Amino acid sequence: MHLPAVLERALEVLGRLKQGAHPLTLGGKMLTSRRGDFSIPLGLRYRLLVDAASLKPLKFLSHESYNLLV
Repeated sequence: MHLPAVLERALEVLGRLKQGAHPLTLGGKMLTSRRGDFSIPLGLRYRLLVDAASLKPLKFLSHESYNLLV
């Protein structure tokens, strides 16, 4: 399990969001099942859900949990 690398990626993404980067520029995609949310991949096994309006992080999820949510 490469959790430290995932955490580094998460911190990088959170920092870029705080600076005003749009989730699409970070590899994110708009979720059709949860309108108003973006999903940003943090490697193969983790995702970060972001509120589209505020660009604030909502949840840090494993890919398994993400699949159950969407």
